[in-house]
Formats: sequence, C-alpha cells, structure tokens
Amino acid sequence: MKKIKILFISILACLLGCQEVETDLHMKVINITIVLSIILQMVLSLNSFAQNEKMNSSSRMFEKKIEPSMFPSGTDNLKNKTKMQLLFFPDYNGMIEFLVEPSFCGAYGFRITISNNQYILEAKQIDNWKEVRDSLKAAYPLKIINGYDPQNKLMSREAMAEIAEYNTKQLGEIKKVAPLKYKLEEDSISISSNMANLLYRLYVDLIENYSNKGVPVKVLDGKYVTFR
Repeated sequence: MKKIKILFISILACLLGCQEVETDLHMKVINITIVLSIILQMVLSLNSFAQNEKMNSSSRMFEKKIEPSMFPSGTDNLKNKTKMQLLFFPDYNGMIEFLVEPSFCGAYGFRITISNNQYILEAKQIDNWKEVRDSLKAAYPLKIINGYDPQNKLMSREAMAEIAEYNTKQLGEIKKVAPLKYKLEEDSISISSNMANLLYRLYVDLIENYSNKGVPVKVLDGKYVTFR
C-alpha cells in the first residue's frame, strides 16, 4: 500500500505541475476530475482487489489480452476495439488508453498521445448519455419477468425464457445503436514527459503483474473498465 500511495502522490504532483492548453474553466475541471478519478481507480481499486483470491468472483474480474499495437505494415491495430472504444479513440492507438463504461452514467476516459515532441492527454466523456438512454428505452422497450401472467397465473418456464430471449435481443440492439447517438465532450492538456512515462510504467506494471482469473459468467450491473 505504501508503494501505491507514493505512485498516486507522484502522479498528482505531475498533474498539478502540468502546462494546460488554453481552455475554459469548466473543461479544466472536467479534465482534472476525470484524470484523478481514473488514476485513483487504477492505482487503488485495481491493484488492491484484482489479486485478492478471496474476493467474490462476480465483483471485480478482468480479462487480459496480449496483442500487437501495430501491424507489420505500420498501421495501428484497431481490429479488436469495441464500438465504444472506437468512439473514444477512433483513429490510432495512444501511448496509453483508459476507458470506464458505467451502467449508470456516461462513459469517460483518456489517452496520452505524442504530437510534435509534446505529450498530450486527451480527456473525453459522453455528454448526452441520459437523453440517449431514455430515447432507446422507448425505442427498444423491455418486458418484465414477474413470474405471473395478466390472469394472475404462474408463468411457465417457456414464457419466462421467451421474455428473457426478447430482452437480450433488445439490449443487444441498444448496445449496438447507442454509440452512434452519443456526443462527446472533450478537451486536452499538455503534460510533462515525466508524467507520461510515470503513467506508462504504471500501466505496464499493472498489466504484467496481473494474474488473469477469468471473466464472470454473468454481470448484472457495475462498469466495464478497459486499459490498453
């Protein structure tokens, strides 16, 4: 835990000392809040709980994949990015990328890129999550399984399975359509090479030392976290 605290304090010091690109105060607050919350999740939550064998398998589990960031042709490997990841990071792979997709609010994340020998931290978040959620709920309504039909009789297993299949299909459509409707609020800040390299080393350490224990069979709520 001492190492974790030192890392977090070091990153915080780098953040407070970074040079910011000209932007309004509102976006500065968004950027700093997003970055600090993300780093806190990474350093404290992931490192503290991901290796805990006594932890409930449905609470925090990650899947580790190893693949090249770039193809031999020199083009970035975007093949396995999800629609949400492509929405946030569509054109090329950053030095590091981090994306949080909560089930209860809009996704947010950041990546670090290098441009003209400068390290740029790009912070992004979905700005219209609630509006999209409400419109898609109306367009793709779900059915409730309460165990009884309208005549107050016990619902058969076949009927419940049919509703479950219907809801799965509707949720699949929502997941497919939502990224096409989302609008991103975004901004960037120029950061020091020290901060960029510190975050990069932290990423490498987390990935290399993580022992993959699989992915839960069923996830009812929570959030998906991706770091590349």
